[in-house]
Amino acid sequence: MAKYNSIYFVTPEPIKNMGNLRKYLIENTQHFTTFHFPNGYSNAQSHLEQYVNGENTIVTSLPKIPVNNKLIKLLSHYIYFLTILLFTVKSGSIVIVDNPIFCIFYSVFSYIKNLHFILIIGDHYIEKNGFMKIYHMLLNFYNRHLPYVIYLSPPIQAIYSPLRTSSFHRSQLSLGIADLCIANRQDVLEEKLHIGFMGSIRHGQGLQTLLRYVHQTTTPLHLDIIGDGYELNFYKDLVQDLNIEDKVTFYGFAPNREEIASKWHIAFALYDYDPSNVSLYCEPTKIKDYLSYGLPVITTKTTYFHKEIASFRAGEIVEENSQDIDRAVASIVNAYSSYKQGVQNIINAYEYRSHYDKQLAFLQIYEHTA
Repeated sequence: MAKYNSIYFVTPEPIKNMGNLRKYLIENTQHFTTFHFPNGYSNAQSHLEQYVNGENTIVTSLPKIPVNNKLIKLLSHYIYFLTILLFTVKSGSIVIVDNPIFCIFYSVFSYIKNLHFILIIGDHYIEKNGFMKIYHMLLNFYNRHLPYVIYLSPPIQAIYSPLRTSSFHRSQLSLGIADLCIANRQDVLEEKLHIGFMGSIRHGQGLQTLLRYVHQTTTPLHLDIIGDGYELNFYKDLVQDLNIEDKVTFYGFAPNREEIASKWHIAFALYDYDPSNVSLYCEPTKIKDYLSYGLPVITTKTTYFHKEIASFRAGEIVEENSQDIDRAVASIVNAYSSYKQGVQNIINAYEYRSHYDKQLAFLQIYEHTA
């Protein structure tokens, strides 16, 4: 029996499967509607999907927005969001969004259709100029005034929870992990090590450190890079400058990323430690995706989750230099089955169904009492 009657779930396309939250909600909601839209750097289409008792009934590709202006694109996304909200989403639904722009006029729509809005705060941007100033104004306003807010990491909660009105609900939600284990090898026997990176291609993700490691190491290896972003051409040029084109493959936004990642032995999340880096504050979604694939992870101390990686011995924590990465790679290769067991142990601890059963129990109360 479905836990929830009706939910409208709105996120950017690249992160729609973060932490298997969407999958969990599909499995446990009678009427589930999603609106997923591309990031500002992409010209891809937005999509509307509908599920009834876990079965996909409708997938609709919405017309592309033929402009490159990010503000116009965001406004267009809001219009799509609003159209679906008014004409497709059932009255009495819970509306879960991760951008405060989708909360604009929420009180009006809550009144008209008895909707219950929840804002997920998953990012913290230091920049507060231009459009980001407007973003922060909206975020701070709805963080204070929406009845329900979810903070997607302990650092985000530490920043935004004190600003809430004490009588309102707030939750800290850490993402769960699915046991996909698509990379199911237990030893590194191939002549060439296969390593991977997946995520937004932008500064702060440690890609420059990783590419310089690939250039400097004597270990035979190949690096796959899955993702798109504003800095994609910068890193493609860097690969050429380092003369490592034969060691690196760029896949762009790849719908078949699990198939690509199934060839990897180790995955990388070398976030730069910098106060202006959003990764310092947010939930490390790529790390949890890597773990769900069954992959040991090499990461830095930037995210709060590095302590869990170390505690479960599901990977190695490194400094941002090639020498320490070489050490970490050798450590994992020489005890690969032990690290794989650490990955399995952390998957068991964060298994998404039991994890969300506890952390999202308040949704049933909210749906029936709001």
